[in-house]
Amino acid sequence: MRNPESNAIRFVSTDEQSIDQIRLLWEKLYELHRHLSTYFSDRFPEIDFEKRKAHLFNKSEDLKIRLDLAYNSDRLVGYCLSSVMVRTVGNLGEIESLYVEPEYRGMNIGDWFMRHAIEWLNTNEAKRIVLGVAVGNEEVHRFYQKYDFYPRTTILEWRR
Repeated sequence: MRNPESNAIRFVSTDEQSIDQIRLLWEKLYELHRHLSTYFSDRFPEIDFEKRKAHLFNKSEDLKIRLDLAYNSDRLVGYCLSSVMVRTVGNLGEIESLYVEPEYRGMNIGDWFMRHAIEWLNTNEAKRIVLGVAVGNEEVHRFYQKYDFYPRTTILEWRR
């Protein structure tokens, strides 16, 4: 694997105040999911970045957010968005979204994101940590299994 330090990758940890910085990368991830979606690709136009942001911020009054960003020079090349609901839902932690630009994959950026997100979630007393993988994007299961994330439940949705 290539080493991110050898390519001047700079990591920044921040909070929800910086969330608008990930819009373009989030839209790329969204487009990837729309393209890979086996059954619901037509539903993706229903969700845009502002709606996703509103949904995130309306989850809970006690929501804490961490946003990790990876830069090559001034170019944002990846992000990891994590949250924890401290007093509600049994201290549920979630890795909400993670994306690394294709040309930067294999450089341990995702590894850095996962290790730091899990550490932050544990520090914030998450009793349970979850993440969602869109159907059609199962190839990422191997990546997440390296951090002990495994499929637990499959939720089926009626397609109207």
